[in-house]
Amino acid sequence: MQLESVAAPAAVDLSYYRLSTPVAVQQVLESLQRQQAVMTLLADVPDAYAVQDAGGRPCGMAVLSQVDAEQQRLVMEVSGALLPLPAAVLVVAHLPGSVRTQWELQAQWAELSHGRWQLQAPWPNQVLQHQRRRHPRLQLPLGQRYEASFMFGQRHCVLHMDDLSQGGVALRGTRSETSMLFMGRKISKVVLDLGSGVQVQVDLTVRSRRSYKSFLLGEQVMVGCSLEGMTDEVQTALARIMQERGV
Repeated sequence: MQLESVAAPAAVDLSYYRLSTPVAVQQVLESLQRQQAVMTLLADVPDAYAVQDAGGRPCGMAVLSQVDAEQQRLVMEVSGALLPLPAAVLVVAHLPGSVRTQWELQAQWAELSHGRWQLQAPWPNQVLQHQRRRHPRLQLPLGQRYEASFMFGQRHCVLHMDDLSQGGVALRGTRSETSMLFMGRKISKVVLDLGSGVQVQVDLTVRSRRSYKSFLLGEQVMVGCSLEGMTDEVQTALARIMQERGV
């Protein structure tokens, strides 16, 4: 993949790199299509270069269904579209390795059946990527009760924890179990069950989403969240667990 060295605006975290050649953009789009990665669409974004939180409002979740290299156009299938549908959209996706990938596009919307929408657009002029992982991750063993539980409105939700760090947690569930977890969504008073009778309460902010297929579990969605509002006691408990398990 060819990377183009272009000076980034001052607001951009310099750990970003910019892909601006057609070949590089095509490779990113085809990778996202091949993985059927779930992408978040944002409208009214004040800063498309923002590293942590681009702001704006979620306006749907999408997967890439077509990448036309000859015409340099793409097609997305969108679910959960929220009106009004914008012409300018920021697409945020995540590749394996916690690489945040985002680009702006000018959307043409077409309504499909059962509340679904199709979005067509030219390829972006550039794609920004950023390696978000800052803390070592503790992989949590399958088959043991590591869970995150929280209330979402009147609904009690429980998701499995796949890994944990002092800055974040990866939650796993089915597409329906995670459908409400848009990028940027904040979840308060989440109880993390860390095993051995240890539980901590934190706030979470959704930072990434990606889907994959498991031989045993079928289609799963991985939701990466940052830990917010941690007390000194919670930080100490997490540090102790990471140290005890050799991270």
